[in-house]
Amino acid sequence: VEQIITPNRFFENPLDATYLSLLKNGYGIILRGQRYSHLYWHCQAIFPVSVGDKLKAGKIVAYIGNSGLVYRGGVFVPLSIRNDKPYLGAHLHQEIWDREMGNERKDPISFIEFNLPVNYAIMDMIGSVRIVLYKIMSLLK
Repeated sequence: VEQIITPNRFFENPLDATYLSLLKNGYGIILRGQRYSHLYWHCQAIFPVSVGDKLKAGKIVAYIGNSGLVYRGGVFVPLSIRNDKPYLGAHLHQEIWDREMGNERKDPISFIEFNLPVNYAIMDMIGSVRIVLYKIMSLLK
């Protein structure tokens, strides 16, 4: 995990700072692989990982939130109703940046292998929830 971005904490980073500065009003995470940086945006505020963590495939790194501009059928969905059924706000913004090509943006769909099963152990999921609960409890102290 290279960086976790929150509204109160926005760091310098290897990606285009002008573009990322537009995103600083929400929650996101940047994962840095050998060649690509992956940015996930519109996440919930508490992450089950920390900066510096080394990750393996299938690791839960964030939970989908509902921030950002959301439209359904061309109509803006206000934040005040996004948590009501039918839950129109939950979504994920993902970007992939190729550092070897000068941080060129790539289409995330071309990186997804839809026929592969999602492989994570139940203990990974429980561990992620445990970390999030620990972080929430730390904030409440």
